[in-house]
Amino acid sequence: MENIGIIADFDGTITRLDSNDGLFKKFGNTETMEIEQAVREGRISLKDAFIEHFKRLKLTEGEYEDFIWDNIHLAKGFREFYAHVEEMQIPFAIVSGGFTNAIDLVLKRENIKGIKVYANRLVFNNADINVEFVNKIDECITSLGPCGNCKLKNLMDFKTFCKEVIFIGDGITDRCIAADADIVFAKDGLADYCKEQSIHFIPYNDFYDVSRLIFGEGMENNN
Repeated sequence: MENIGIIADFDGTITRLDSNDGLFKKFGNTETMEIEQAVREGRISLKDAFIEHFKRLKLTEGEYEDFIWDNIHLAKGFREFYAHVEEMQIPFAIVSGGFTNAIDLVLKRENIKGIKVYANRLVFNNADINVEFVNKIDECITSLGPCGNCKLKNLMDFKTFCKEVIFIGDGITDRCIAADADIVFAKDGLADYCKEQSIHFIPYNDFYDVSRLIFGEGMENNN
């Protein structure tokens, strides 16, 4: 594992449920579903979709945090996976098109420390929500559409100090990174995209699978 780095998506990858999908289903309306459909069809970028979503959602910070605390839980095997990463001192980061608000809260609840997080941020003003994006300029170097936090740029930064980078993901914002990571673990929509684009990937179900394949150990799935 010398000179190897690992980066992973958060929502639907490190967690069992995508926090934004869950949030929109619980607190959204017909317009919310129309925005999501437009994203899937490529008619609107994820960045613009988030702006439109959070214009419409009327939610206090406390209500948001209660939802995350109660509903967003770690994927099977992630805690054991990260223990191996720490033990072997492998550079690791979470790169997300979602929000530090959810990521930091879940990691705090699970008492997981030391993970570098690259993600956007929600700013609450009573029940009004604004989105602060990592990338201030509305651009996308892959033509897939801006998401506010370019994962490909994060990958390029990692490659300045890691010879090879492993990426673990599942969804729309992970597509831009799939062709450039040295090893890709993919499931769900990302796996479908990799198949369509003839991008080599390793399928996985949970982090027990990822750990067995990366660390070569017979980790038990006790969840």
